[in-house]
Amino acid sequence: MPALRYAVIALAIVAMLWPSAPPTALTSLAGSEWRVVEIDGTKVSGTLRFTQSTIRGRAPCNAYFGAFREHDGGINIAGINVTRMMCAGRMETERAFLENLGRARKYRVDGGSLLLIDADGKAVARLSS
Repeated sequence: MPALRYAVIALAIVAMLWPSAPPTALTSLAGSEWRVVEIDGTKVSGTLRFTQSTIRGRAPCNAYFGAFREHDGGINIAGINVTRMMCAGRMETERAFLENLGRARKYRVDGGSLLLIDADGKAVARLSS
């Protein structure tokens, strides 16, 4: 029995010291939630949550929702609808926010940031986890 005990202890030590696999990269946006930091170079506050086929969140004034699809490394956000509140001084920023979400064609996760990128390769939104 002592040999078995030593073997178990040795295996436990090897398991603790064995290098772990690197963290897995985000392979899908579905199920992720983000805080909007910047839209087209302008600081903006808002949120964006991805489900399997929809998005929803908070723009600078209104809540919004729409359709979402990932395909061949790309992204398509369409059919964005918003609640109808008016917020003095924030409506232009909100319009730009929603337009840029619709312009996103690709995304890149860089550390704790999500970049939404348009068809020309320009980052149109920066979000934070």
